[in-house]
Amino acid sequence: MLFRKVIISFAGLLLAMVSSAPASFGQTPAALLETPDGAATLPIAGGESVGMRVDVPAGFYSRIVVEPSGIRLSYRLLGPGGELIAHGRVWRGRAAGVSFVAASGGLHVLTLRCDDESRYAGGVTVRLTALHPAAGLDPDRARASALEAEAGGLRERYVRAS
Repeated sequence: MLFRKVIISFAGLLLAMVSSAPASFGQTPAALLETPDGAATLPIAGGESVGMRVDVPAGFYSRIVVEPSGIRLSYRLLGPGGELIAHGRVWRGRAAGVSFVAASGGLHVLTLRCDDESRYAGGVTVRLTALHPAAGLDPDRARASALEAEAGGLRERYVRAS
């Protein structure tokens, strides 16, 4: 099956990230997650970043769930050409789902950065919970995910301003 070909890997990520992401993202290689419903749990400390690659065929719906443990995270998902697909923040004790329909097939890069001060350390669990040809409500789910992330960013700006 095609979803078995999807690999979220950390090895060799630096080359992809240097060409498509800001220097502050993606410095630490880590573990491997191969199939949907599998999970990778990674340690991460304040100011550190970890990154993953997922090979998604064009027209496929994918959902990645990010669950930090004891820390705040920023995330960015870039497409095969370096285009920004999704970004947002995940607060302590919450999870964020990043859903998208791949406009073009290839390696998509997800970077996670711990936004806490350097003395804080925690972990992050990342799960690939869906990967299949987009059908039915999948495009709407992807748009809702993007709107949810945007709303979170607006809420954060409002809280900082007040």
